[in-house]
Amino acid sequence: MKKLLATACLFVVTTVAIVFFIAPLVSAQETKQSEREAMYRRYLEFASYVKGGSITPHWMADGSSFWYAEGAPTNTVIWKVDSKANTKTPLFETARLREALSRLLGHQPPRQGLPFAEFTFVDDGEKTIKFSVENKDFILRLDSYKITLATVLSEEEKNRWMARPVRERTHRLLLRSVGLAVATWTILPVSAQRSEQREILFDSRMGPTPASPGLGPAKGQEIWLIRSDGSGLRRLTESPSEDTRNQTPRWSPDGRLIAFSSTRHAPSPENTDADIYVMNRDGSRLQRLTYGLRNGLRESHSPEWSPNGRRIAFTSNGKIYVMGADGSNLERLMTDQTFSSQVEGTPAWSPDGKRIAFAAIARDRQDYEIYILNLETSTLTQLTDNNIYDAHVAWSPDGQYLSFDSDRDGNSEIYVMRPDGSQVVRLTNHPRMDNAARWSRDGQRLAFNSTRDFKSDAPLSNFEIYVMNRDGSGLRRLTNNSVKDTHPDW
Repeated sequence: MKKLLATACLFVVTTVAIVFFIAPLVSAQETKQSEREAMYRRYLEFASYVKGGSITPHWMADGSSFWYAEGAPTNTVIWKVDSKANTKTPLFETARLREALSRLLGHQPPRQGLPFAEFTFVDDGEKTIKFSVENKDFILRLDSYKITLATVLSEEEKNRWMARPVRERTHRLLLRSVGLAVATWTILPVSAQRSEQREILFDSRMGPTPASPGLGPAKGQEIWLIRSDGSGLRRLTESPSEDTRNQTPRWSPDGRLIAFSSTRHAPSPENTDADIYVMNRDGSRLQRLTYGLRNGLRESHSPEWSPNGRRIAFTSNGKIYVMGADGSNLERLMTDQTFSSQVEGTPAWSPDGKRIAFAAIARDRQDYEIYILNLETSTLTQLTDNNIYDAHVAWSPDGQYLSFDSDRDGNSEIYVMRPDGSQVVRLTNHPRMDNAARWSRDGQRLAFNSTRDFKSDAPLSNFEIYVMNRDGSGLRRLTNNSVKDTHPDW
């Protein structure tokens, strides 16, 4: 019997299309089965390969294997799929892992299957993993199933944390293309994902030059792309008027789509509220996701993709909202009126998708502070407590640090800290403003905007885009003009 290749099955219900990626696996012992027997087995096993309509594979170091989590949160199984050998096996010995962990915890681990659904390989040979249970980090050796508590960074090590290589091992096999009547899923090579993320998005009111193929003269505030070495500058949007604002562009996790806010739909100069849009990375297939007053929204901006690319968080009416990547299932977070003023900057998803960090003014305060909202428990944790401005928070790709800007030392500088608010480290030191930092996909550099080199004939708000290493060294200026370049995203 011929080996079964991965196929995409398209089911259309009314006007909504849902795509299932099916990967039935056939062992070598089954090669004598007939075509009819193989089709029958494929039908019977359909539900076991597809849970909730899709799987989210994570590629492994050999380039041909990936793992994915399956099952209910209380009974998780993590499978390893070898695409060359056409085999599917459990990645962990669940009983052995639970027994080793129970000895360390002093009681039985939570859940029935694996006590976690996410983990990170911490060595090149992928023989050691890091996982979290009960708010503690553990290290597991897969060759011996020895489990130890993860080492907490000491004060001496704090100054060397920037030098640690961050290994990004998660690459999505299934990518959603939003903006079509039918959602499609395709396979994107790992190399393509990495190379595309070397470009930085930002917004600017640069004039008609440099020219962008296929676009008319720049009129309003537009979305631009530039490489991290300062080359390859090009424009992605074309505004209908000089009053149009296209702002806060954000890459989707797979690098195929861009979410941003825009006033291009504004019916009159008196009604210029922004809404959230999505477009392809080349500026094509523009799709509007929010509809202002129709949704009860005012001035929607600062979109942020969830790590799996299925949801988008953004701010509107000074509050945080979450919706599907197609604009569906709009909901507001924190409806208890905890905060009296607008959220400042982009709401930042944690890499595991379980928390959102943001800056806002609480009702009993007069200053912006940084908070983390746990989406599973709805609990709120305050990280900073000052009488100054702390804002524009962003997670490092490994989830170990948060970058933010603050006035705590007299003017706006960029800092990093742990997600519990500890180990604050200052990265920039300049009398002008440095803010709105965003991490590169490998976690080794940050892009930010600054007024440190403002032109004498330009206003003090003449921000330019810069990049630096994660320890503040290696500063490079990317843009150089007399207008405001802001909101970079890597």
